[in-house]
Amino acid sequence: MAAFYVLGVLFIAIHLGFFLFLHGKPVDQSVSQGLQSAIANFLAIAAEICLLSGITLAYEQYLWRTLQKRTLGAITIDKLLRLVSAPWNLVLPRLLMGAPGPWIVGFVCFSVPLAVVFPPGAMTLEFREGVMPVLLPSVPTVNISDWGNGELADIHRLALWSPFNNTDVFPNVGKQTHAAAPRLTLTIPQAVLPKLLNVATIVLAAGKPVNLPNPCRASCVYNLRIDGPKLRCKSDILPKDDSRSDCVGAVFSAIDEAEDPGPIIRKNSFKLTWAPVENGVCLSNSTGRVMQCSTTLASYDVHISTFQNGTQTIGSSVISEREFWSEDMPINTTVLRSYFREFNNTAFHMFPERRINLTADFLRLQAYSIRQAALIAMTGTIDIDPGSSKISPSRHHVLSTA
Repeated sequence: MAAFYVLGVLFIAIHLGFFLFLHGKPVDQSVSQGLQSAIANFLAIAAEICLLSGITLAYEQYLWRTLQKRTLGAITIDKLLRLVSAPWNLVLPRLLMGAPGPWIVGFVCFSVPLAVVFPPGAMTLEFREGVMPVLLPSVPTVNISDWGNGELADIHRLALWSPFNNTDVFPNVGKQTHAAAPRLTLTIPQAVLPKLLNVATIVLAAGKPVNLPNPCRASCVYNLRIDGPKLRCKSDILPKDDSRSDCVGAVFSAIDEAEDPGPIIRKNSFKLTWAPVENGVCLSNSTGRVMQCSTTLASYDVHISTFQNGTQTIGSSVISEREFWSEDMPINTTVLRSYFREFNNTAFHMFPERRINLTADFLRLQAYSIRQAALIAMTGTIDIDPGSSKISPSRHHVLSTA
């Protein structure tokens, strides 16, 4: 009898373990549905047979022990002897009153087949967006340190600025023509690529990244690791002697303090100042705020999920960041001229040590260009109209007063 119970519990455990094994597995990576049903039915029936066999033996032993101790009528004894094979006799009151112990065991025996109908495991299919590892040959990404094959045309193609044509870049050109090297003046908006400015404006206006082209034919999830600028900001109280504290003049201003008419840009600073405003009214008795931002070069981990219905989610986290621009290490907007100054030696910049320096300088100029594209759309002021306390945007690049 004990052996039947042990076997029954063993089959139940195997049944449960089988469904735990199937839990969470994609359909195409698990056992076929036909085989699943066959295994599940076999384990359930095997557990039922073992439990019924053990309970039947226990019932017979318990029944004879009861008959030895109690005197029952012939009809009651006959019903009790067939109770296991004829469970409808359980409804007879005289069986329950005359032999409650055997009646309970018979009821348990009747309940086992009912319990097998609801085995300790069930399979539910959930339809989800499939995620499988695939090779994506054309994932949209960016590498701002890539300057191409070394030709000026390739550098211009990959640059995020619009270089100015200047013949004095190559003093030995003479009457020959040659592609002009970038003489950068990134302090004016026209020097940043228009398409980069458009992207920055759209992102700032929408408050979210623009959707990227889907490199998959179906839904997919992938990660990118890219380098780019990052603003590191610190907020403080606006000095009391600032006119904005008295709601005079611009109540909000965003100034790029890095703008410099010369080629050397030393000051790595973007400054925001504002006075407290509530319901369009400047609060002259409240304290204003100032935020000073410097730019660092960060490595980003970008997580992109695209779905068949056209939706896309983009998340990012900063892996690391480092300084690339300071008073002691200024941005030189004409630094690339030193790599292409000799027309008769066009491979001068291709020496190993020059390649390393060119990559570093190109990366810094690219990061600076991205920074300029974002800040150009953010730079501006908000003034108070004369004779009123209402706020109106200035005629600068402010996208919104919200």
